[in-house]
Amino acid sequence: MALGVIFMCYMDRSVIVPSSYESILFGNMLLIDSTKLLVMGIMTAVVLSVMAFFYRDLMILTFDRIHAKVSGINTDILDLILYILIAVTCVMVANVVGIVMIMALMTIPAAMANLFSKDLRGTMLLGTFFAVVLSIMGLFLSLSMDTPPGATVVLILSAVFVFLLLSKKMMDRHGSRRSE
Repeated sequence: MALGVIFMCYMDRSVIVPSSYESILFGNMLLIDSTKLLVMGIMTAVVLSVMAFFYRDLMILTFDRIHAKVSGINTDILDLILYILIAVTCVMVANVVGIVMIMALMTIPAAMANLFSKDLRGTMLLGTFFAVVLSIMGLFLSLSMDTPPGATVVLILSAVFVFLLLSKKMMDRHGSRRSE
């Protein structure tokens, strides 16, 4: 990201008019047109279909590469498929949510879900739930407070994660004292 910002400083602004740094970092969620929404819906369906089709193999590959190879899974092809899915997802939403939001939405909901789920399927479902609900909350909060939507969503995600992490640690500590 830092290198991209530096390159933007050296662009010939008479030839290329760059987006603002804020839109690159946080996107512009409130200006999504119906065409982009349709393309994103189709691409989401394709990505979810591929994930569903390769779910078992991807799960094995993710947790134990050696077991995947021994099981006859072509790990090189599966790696390529996984990287393509990640790249397509990131590129598809980059203009809408921005770089910071992509990183936040790929990590924070999964980390929150991991606090409460013991298996991959549960983590994926709970992480998706957290991402959708907290993003909607952040959008409504940004509209009511007249703040940038992307930054507001990232702050909501971060605040809820810290709250859940501290709550879980306190509950675990309280539970271990009770069992003594």
